[in-house]
Amino acid sequence: MLYIVAGGPKELMPSLSGIMLKNPNADWVGVDHGAVTLLQAGIVPSVAIGDFDSVTEAEWHQIEEKVPTIKQYQSEKNESDLELALEFVCRQFDSEIVVLGATGGRLDHQFANIMLLCQYAKQREIWFVDHQNEITVISPGDRFFTKNEKKYISFIPLSSS
Repeated sequence: MLYIVAGGPKELMPSLSGIMLKNPNADWVGVDHGAVTLLQAGIVPSVAIGDFDSVTEAEWHQIEEKVPTIKQYQSEKNESDLELALEFVCRQFDSEIVVLGATGGRLDHQFANIMLLCQYAKQREIWFVDHQNEITVISPGDRFFTKNEKKYISFIPLSSS
């Protein structure tokens, strides 16, 4: 399992320490300020990706000191930091991807992130998870779902066909 932590509001994320306890062998990737969020939770991501325009100088030094691989980009670019992260991990990792910190906060970022989910879901199973929601894109066809602790499940078509 691979967890990507983006820079969304921490209060909307599930417990990172809880995820670590359930998945001690998971890989972690920090996206921009998400790398700081991971380090503050005591998790050292294997990769930090982004332009890091939302981190302080002190936070940047912490990332440089602790994270083994850093992919830094210019602030002026066509892709969002999360898009660069998804592009990277889809090439480097074969596992299912769970993205945290991609919902809430700025509505334009959330909308763009959901569009990314649609784009990359053809390559890999990707889930966006926050403190109360799990969202993914599935292809047409028969599916079987196992009951879990969630109360509701919704299906929203992304096209008319």
